[in-house]
Amino acid sequence: MSIFDVLPYNLTIQGARRMVDIYDYGPLWQTMERQGITQYQLLKNGIDNKTLDSLKKNKNITMITLEKLCRIIGCTPNDVVKFTK
Repeated sequence: MSIFDVLPYNLTIQGARRMVDIYDYGPLWQTMERQGITQYQLLKNGIDNKTLDSLKKNKNITMITLEKLCRIIGCTPNDVVKFTK
């Protein structure tokens, strides 16, 4: 038995993925704008392109990366990410 055996018929793979997307990095971009921080500054301070891509796509990041972002921007985790259902 696979997950597709128990999902409703009209639920697509994309829909299944959306059910587990609980990260929203919208607050990060708003905080960066308020603080005058650019993506270039993040890159210069140790955040790589792959991580920036993950943030743009609301994918997982590590706690180390979250800590790094907070240190660079001068904010708290609540200023970077919010959790949704």
